[in-house]
Amino acid sequence: MADMESSTQEVENNLLDRILAAESVVVALRCDDTAAVTNALRRIAQRTGKAMYVWRRHAGLWRLRGRDETVPGVVRPADVLRFVERNPHFGVYFLDESPRAWDPDLVALLRRITKIDPRQSRRVVLPGTLADLPPSLPARELAWGSPVVPPLRLRQGAWAWAQ
Repeated sequence: MADMESSTQEVENNLLDRILAAESVVVALRCDDTAAVTNALRRIAQRTGKAMYVWRRHAGLWRLRGRDETVPGVVRPADVLRFVERNPHFGVYFLDESPRAWDPDLVALLRRITKIDPRQSRRVVLPGTLADLPPSLPARELAWGSPVVPPLRLRQGAWAWAQ
């Protein structure tokens, strides 16, 4: 059981390390299950005390450390982006759903956020791919939670899945 918990921690730490290593403040995260990402960020926040947040359309922005608590007045995507822009401290902000439409005000806020120095360790993580984001936005794309298919190997003259 301890081995399973240790490997789960490694996977979660890998997620956080990869998000923070992105050369951009805005990260597109290809993932199969946004709830799994939220749960991983919650466990990281509880284990490390780092500031992790999740935004949901009907719930607003939530802190994931300890017991979940709402951030007052941060309900819409524009509110989240303004909060990120004004908050100079470490934080990973995962938007559980991408905004329904990238209106000009949201794009302008997102562009201002991309100008934040990536060494400050603030990240806005949006589910999806770079194609889902506004065009020509300086962002990075990561994948997480997708099943890894083992490569094919030639064994005794036949192709077989590597073990």
